[in-house]
Amino acid sequence: MHDVILDHILEKFSFLTDVFSKPELKNFFLFMHAICFSPIKSIKGMADWYEDVDQSSLNRFLTQSPWELKKLFKGYHKEVKKQTRGKVVKLLIDDSKLKKTGECIQRAGWEFDHVEKRNILCFSIVFAVIKIEGFDLPLPFAAEACMKKQKGQKRKKSKISLAMKMIKDFVKLTEGAKKRIITFDSWYCAQDLIDSIPKGVYWVTRLKFKDSRLVWLNGCWLPIWKFCSGVNSWNFKKVKVNDHYFWVHTAKIVIHGLGEVTIVLSKTSQYARTYVIFISNLEDAKEILESYEDRWEIEVFFRAVKQNFGIGDVQMRKYLGNRRYWSMVLLTYSLISYLQHLWRKTCTTAGETLAKLRKLLQNAAANYGMNFGRFTYLYVCEKIAKV
Repeated sequence: MHDVILDHILEKFSFLTDVFSKPELKNFFLFMHAICFSPIKSIKGMADWYEDVDQSSLNRFLTQSPWELKKLFKGYHKEVKKQTRGKVVKLLIDDSKLKKTGECIQRAGWEFDHVEKRNILCFSIVFAVIKIEGFDLPLPFAAEACMKKQKGQKRKKSKISLAMKMIKDFVKLTEGAKKRIITFDSWYCAQDLIDSIPKGVYWVTRLKFKDSRLVWLNGCWLPIWKFCSGVNSWNFKKVKVNDHYFWVHTAKIVIHGLGEVTIVLSKTSQYARTYVIFISNLEDAKEILESYEDRWEIEVFFRAVKQNFGIGDVQMRKYLGNRRYWSMVLLTYSLISYLQHLWRKTCTTAGETLAKLRKLLQNAAANYGMNFGRFTYLYVCEKIAKV
């Protein structure tokens, strides 16, 4: 049983034979399995888990091997195109911080962390996840945006510009999709980003309430609160979004800097005084709320890649090594997400899928009287030898 599952996973990576030499391919699959199963997600921890693997060979694979990320992405993108053809797909965009411990790490910088309430040394990375019917495929273009060495400095690359590049890649990869919707939070609600989205591609975001936000009302520009205050409780209609009910008011309105959009005022009861504002180029309020509710999936993704896949645990000094490692984590996550889709009756998260797969493989290793890491190492060696 374990051979069938592992062979199926390796089959999904068949395009890698054109990217790597045999020694590089072996190191890639060793990294992939260690990302999933190694209890310590550091280079040394992974090498010790395998027992017979030299730590320096794993380091050289990340920092000195001549393989190119572009070739790696090219094969993966073919799989994305295949999976999205004829389906409704959504792109979820957000950023997260990967904390680092030494200032000698290339391109790391200082950012304010709202959880710790202080500046931390980190990579601030913009992520993009393609949500398809049944599973998620992260774009393996993880790009750092944290370039500030001290307070007051500006980034060399803004998060908005990185998000725009990801949108461009997404649009190109999903040309055969039935419908495409891009979802992002209020921080990314900028005119440049919205203008970069081509016609025929839909977007949904939450609008941060500001007194300075202007709308075209009664022939002149007025603060948005005047529009909101003019909506009475009887103007709201009850809609069901998944398992929850909301009271919403929908209108077409021109917002300064954003153009004509559909605006949705949403609250939990008809007579509630507080509400949330959403804007989109979609027409239907229910679809807008459902699409934005799906944005929570990227928070689940962040938790998985940090806690289960250890995306921030490897401390490489060179940026190229970090960049390559992030890409391998995202590719590994996409495979586990695919496996989760196959096991959807029993597994609802990537963490549950990993736990089930780990238990299955540990039992197989015990049957052979081997350590789990040793068992995995021998499996990879055997399969690569047949390539």
